[in-house]
Amino acid sequence: MNKNSVYFTLFIIFISLGITSCSSDDDSSSQELSQLNVMSRNVYLGADIGRFASIDFSDPNALVNTTTTFFGIVQATDFNIRARGLAQEIASLNPDVVGLQEMTIFRTQNVSDFAQIPVPNAQDIQFDFIEILNNALVELNLNYTVAAKNKNTDIEFPILLNPTDPTSLGDGRMTMFDVILIKNGIAFDNVKERNYLSFASLSGIGVRRGYSSIDIEMGDQTTTFVNTHLESITQETRLAQTQELLTFLSPNAHNIIVTGDFNSDAITNQAAYQTMIDAGFNDAHQGSTEATSFVDEFLQTPNFTNRIDYIFYKGNLNSSNSSVFGNATTGPWASDHAGVFSIINRS
Repeated sequence: MNKNSVYFTLFIIFISLGITSCSSDDDSSSQELSQLNVMSRNVYLGADIGRFASIDFSDPNALVNTTTTFFGIVQATDFNIRARGLAQEIASLNPDVVGLQEMTIFRTQNVSDFAQIPVPNAQDIQFDFIEILNNALVELNLNYTVAAKNKNTDIEFPILLNPTDPTSLGDGRMTMFDVILIKNGIAFDNVKERNYLSFASLSGIGVRRGYSSIDIEMGDQTTTFVNTHLESITQETRLAQTQELLTFLSPNAHNIIVTGDFNSDAITNQAAYQTMIDAGFNDAHQGSTEATSFVDEFLQTPNFTNRIDYIFYKGNLNSSNSSVFGNATTGPWASDHAGVFSIINRS
């Protein structure tokens, strides 16, 4: 992931866990499924979180400048526009279930209370990626349900609400989620939403990652569908999260599909990717050299060099029609990542 005009901004160290779920009650959900069209997409939070890697908390001006610039870029890479492209992709690929990463809510408040209340509490929504994408889908007559949603990093910092007015100090909040969408009419249950115990930090700011899962009946077989986003900052954290995920999945004796941004390059056989393979998972794009990451922070110049977004599966399943999308050499791009798609069949 990865000019100045703004509206809001972020961050204070507070990380929280959230559990939200909903399920499909449509009578047609009892249909017998022999395959699932599966899609995974890191939608991009809108700016490079790495801007906070060397933030100087002892310099209030530097802090506010960083956060204001960050949200200026979020505004410039407007998710209202990008969501239409994502919805078009979903319309074209017709997935039954979708794993989405970096689905984000940005909120502000007009008067900063950062110094007095060191927890995220801004409530004025500026961008709600989940609602925006849902509206874009509805416009295309596509009906999906949020089946699971794990809440990850939730942080808030002071920001200039008007970047040209030094007296306009407020607070900006960023809350990140991973989301599973499922097509209306497909039954699911056993919703689980978790955060990894292992996490990395940027300049002392804890960055929470997580995963969600649901169970889908494919005929007389249960398939657990999982969506996750592993850490990009350190390999040590990434590997620890991979082991946590495998421990969570280990009691499952049935079929498993895992989608997500693993931040581990299959092309160079990096450790987290290989750990999944060693645990018996198949890569739906095995052998592919098509990179999925990434376009630059401003979504202007493509530089797809790493294959880090995956659909893994194990059990009585096989894959077909696997493809990478969103990696064109010319824009516009809906995200700084490409997406992956595969048909997962019941063997």
